This record gives sequence, C-alpha cells and structure tokens, in this order.
Amino acid sequence: MKTNFTKIGFACLVAGMAFSTASADKMGNIEFPGFTKRIEGRQPAKEVNARVLPQDPTVALKKAAQRPASRFIGWNAENPSLPNMMAKSAEAGEKMDSVVGVYLTGDLMSKQTFEFTENGSPLVCSNYVPAADGKYFQYSGHFAYEYDAEDRVISAEKVEVNSLSSCQRIEYGYTGDSRAYNLQIAYLMDEEGEWTPFQKGEYQLDINGNTTEELYSYWSDEVNDWVPVMKNVATYDEMSRLTSYFPYVWDANANDWVGDTEGYYGGQEFEYTQNGDDALNMDYEWIDGEWVPYFKAVFTYNDAALMIRKDRLYWNREKQDWSGAETWGPWGDMKYNQYETYDYDEYGRGTETNVFTSASGEYVNYYRATTAYSVLENGDTEKIEMSGSVKDDVYAPYAKNIQHINKFGSETYYISYRESDGEWIPQQEEFRYLDEYNWFLGGDYYNYFNGERKPSSKERFYYPDDFDPTLPYETPYEGRHWVGGGSEEDGGWRLKHVDNFTWGPRDVMIGYVNYDYIQSDGNKTTGWEMEYDFTANTANIFMWPDSNKGKPYYENKTIEAITYNNYQYWDGNDEWQPEYSYKFNYFYSPRTSTGINSVAVPEGVLETERYDLMSRPLTEPTTGINIVRYSDGSSRKVMVK
Repeated sequence: MKTNFTKIGFACLVAGMAFSTASADKMGNIEFPGFTKRIEGRQPAKEVNARVLPQDPTVALKKAAQRPASRFIGWNAENPSLPNMMAKSAEAGEKMDSVVGVYLTGDLMSKQTFEFTENGSPLVCSNYVPAADGKYFQYSGHFAYEYDAEDRVISAEKVEVNSLSSCQRIEYGYTGDSRAYNLQIAYLMDEEGEWTPFQKGEYQLDINGNTTEELYSYWSDEVNDWVPVMKNVATYDEMSRLTSYFPYVWDANANDWVGDTEGYYGGQEFEYTQNGDDALNMDYEWIDGEWVPYFKAVFTYNDAALMIRKDRLYWNREKQDWSGAETWGPWGDMKYNQYETYDYDEYGRGTETNVFTSASGEYVNYYRATTAYSVLENGDTEKIEMSGSVKDDVYAPYAKNIQHINKFGSETYYISYRESDGEWIPQQEEFRYLDEYNWFLGGDYYNYFNGERKPSSKERFYYPDDFDPTLPYETPYEGRHWVGGGSEEDGGWRLKHVDNFTWGPRDVMIGYVNYDYIQSDGNKTTGWEMEYDFTANTANIFMWPDSNKGKPYYENKTIEAITYNNYQYWDGNDEWQPEYSYKFNYFYSPRTSTGINSVAVPEGVLETERYDLMSRPLTEPTTGINIVRYSDGSSRKVMVK
C-alpha cells in the first residue's frame, strides 16, 4: 500500500511545526499523534449546583503579560478539519501573504508565505530559513490542505525537507453531504519518499452528528492489513447529551474486543433531570468478559433545582444489589456506601453539608461543613466557612476560612485557619484592593509561621490621571510586584519586578517592558512592541485584563511585532541585545490575489514542463498544485482537481 509522493496531491512542509490536531492520545499501546479522540468519558457535571456568588473577576489580573510574538505564525495550532477558521484577515477583501522575521542585528531569522484558494480557504504555508551564508532565505518546507468540491478538507500534509521522520499526511473521508469526516488515514514517509499507511480512524455518527463509535487501527506489514487497536462506543439523548460510554481494546489472543478499564474512565451511563442537571452517573468494570456495575451516584434536587442529596452507592457482586460493603480494585480495598446532604438559605446559598457513611453497617454522620453569611458595615458580604469531623453527633471543626466579598462578587479579604488544641491558628491571609468600579488596584498576601505573619507577595497597579473607570477595559501604565524577605524599613517587602504597559487606540496594548529588581537594579529584561492597522478590526487583540484570545495575528491586521531581550541584566546591562531581539513584519494583498492561476493560457503558448511543489518533474497533471512552465517563458501554479 505504498503511494508515490509525486502523485499524492501536494505536500505540506513546515520546519519545526507540530502537525497533530491535538496532544498525543495514547490508544492501547499505539500512539495516535495525528488523531483527536471524539468520544470521551466524563465526570459529573456538578458536585453541588448551588447558586453561589460569582467568581472573582480580577483573577485575570494575576496573569503575567503574554509576549504576543512567536517564531512561526502559521497554521500549526489549527484543526486541519476546520481550515476556514484560518482564512479570515482583518479586512474581508485582504489576505496575509507573508511574515518575515529578522534579528535586530539585521540577520535573517525566518519567513513564511501563505496561499489561499479562490474562496479564501488556506492552501499552502511555505517556510524558509536562512541559508548557510545568512544572506538569503532558502526553502525549508511547507504545510498545505486539499479540498473536495464541497470545500471539505480531504487531506492535510506536512513534510520537512531534512526530516523524513516528521513527514506526515492525513486523509479525510466523508459520507454524503456531511461536514464531519468519518474516516482518517495517516501516512508516514519512508526513506524512498513514498507514503506508507500508518494509522486509521473510522467513525460512526448519529443523525445529530454525534460520534457513536470510533475505531482505531494500525497498519501491519506482517499481515499486510489493518490491525484493530481500540474502539469507543457511545449513546446520546435527544439533546445530544452523553448517555453511555464504553471503551474497548483489541485482544489479539482472544481475537475479540475486551473492555478497557486501564484508562481514566471505564464504562459509564448517565441520566439527566428536566433542568439538565445530573440525575444518575453509573460506572462499570470489565470482569470475566462483561461490563459489571461498579458504582453509581444518584442526585436529588429541590423545587429550586438545588441539589439536596447525593448518594454514592457501590455494587455488591455477591448479593447482586447496591448494598456496598464490597472489595473492589487492584488493592482489594473495601467500598462502603455514603450519602451527602446539602442545605441552603433563602438566597440559594449553601449553608451546610453533611456526609454519612455506612462503614459500620448503618449510616453515620462523620463530616460536616457549614457556611454563614453576614453583611459588613461597608456593604461587603462576610462568608465564614468551617469544616470538621462529627462523632456521636458532636461537631468538631478543624478548618475555617473567612472571605469578604463586595457587591460585584470580588473577594476583598481572605484568611484561613487550622484548629490546634482548641485555638484557631491562622495560615494564610490576603488583602485585595479595588476601586468603586471594581478595578483591581493590588493585593497583599501573607503566610503565617508559628502564629507570626510573614509577607509572601504584594502587587500594585497604577493608572493614568485621565483613566476613565467607566470604560470596559483597564489600562494601567505600570504594575509593581514584591515578595517577602525585605528589610523592616520596607515592611518586610522586597521589590521583585516592574511591568510597564503602553496602550494604543481602543485600549489595545501595543507595548510592554519588564524590569528586574531581584537580580539587578531595575534593568529591563524583556519587552515587545506591536504595530496594528487600527483602521481594521482589533476586537481580538490583547486587551487588559483579557489575554490574547488565540486568534491568528492576521485577523487583527498586525503590521509589525518586535520582541526585545536582555540576557545580561543581572550584570548591570540595561541595553537590549540585538542578536537575541527580533521583529516580524506582516504583508497583505487583496483577497482576489491567490497565487493560483485559473486564467486561460494565451493562444499559441504551449506547456513545456510540469513539476510538483518539491520541484520534481511530472509526466502528467497530478491532483493538487502543479507548477507549469510555458513556451513564452512564463510559469504559474495550477490547481488540478
């Protein structure tokens, strides 16, 4: 089953770029790096679905600023089955032609060029690296797609010129007019430059497009055929919610499928309430050639759709009922039934949780957690959580947390305690400062050692005098960060680093510099600058406090991106090092320019030579992109279907 490379369509060569559609999935004993498992088991959707106060919206402010430049900009992180996600640029009538990267010394770094089909779908991403003398870019490979008449991806290939082991091709198959593929076949390139089959994924779908079965195989030269490895089967309800999941692996000795219980999930079944909450979760183990019930969780709700009880029940194989008290698992540990109850106040906030176990033959309450709410003078809500053991109906708390939450749902204060000899010993304490519009100004964080509070970390954000707090985005010009270990004169704080931010139109961050104060006297360490075309859409660009949403840069009409580095700041150097700093320039052209010629050749002009994208001669038109040279000296790329 070898397929010659020159007749397979077009190759996709991307130096140094990952091809897999997701992180590697280990299926049985075979790695399937190019495939994405469609069917997965799942955990209960909710432990307790009480309507609690919202999460602190300032959490994002703790994240470090992300450097928005990367060495390769192309299509490596996208799903080959959904290439149209990558076809958009800032303006509907434009496409990105190329990205060129150079070091600030003037030395060449990398280059990528992009080609699209007439309807704007990504076609070829070609990569270039500096030649040995560093004076020009030389071709290193490319990555590309092939489509059918319905514009569905039918192949995605990657080939690296200097790495056969990295070359890979995946072909996709479809049924009828479905947009979801039901077949994947992966090929690797052998030393002769030919594609050899490697792995296969086959999928069955229901009328709603849910995958009901996936079967994975690998190609065996020994038997000259596909050998099954694993399969997953699933069912869904009318709302496409998973109702069962059963994984299998192929047993070559038995020549049959056996249940797979070595992964994260065994067999599972699910039921749901009318409101969509979990009503029943059931787990199965594969024993003596069949799926045997192992555990189930039963959820009970009140009229407000709040969970008031959760039963955790184990199957007793001897009694054939759900009475528990059964030995399960490789360690032979005893599994006892238990249940939990939940109470709420009039606002739907959780107030008490009790856990009961049947280890003694009857249900006994052994754990309790309580939550009390009160309103402080400043309008914040104080939330006191306590948890501990219960013995002979006597509650003995051993942990306590206190939170202050403002009207926006943001945490302004937190302290935790552990009980010791009848006293509450503080563990951690946090102060967070927000203005009247809930913008984050900073926080102080402490740890306690032997009852003494020690500084852990501190941060402050500073805003310009003309900052408008009613706007939807924060635009601090500086952030300062401290750690504990400073002098008493500094309150125990030691300045760690300072971030400077520069903002452009529409509150878009266009510059960033970090200064180190731990290893140097405030010397700059890293930085970047971005130039955008602000006449185009900038909705997805880095804005505070949001991180970059992962959109391709060409959707935001990036013009230039510069990254600065200083790897000698600890020696007192305060200059950027041009040999480690670099910039990318982005080039665009009208969408109608595709690089793929569809205009008829002038009369009298004859074809003289034809090549594939690896510049190898072709004796006849071959599906994919062909490079054709003509008798008038011209050459053009031609798409052959």
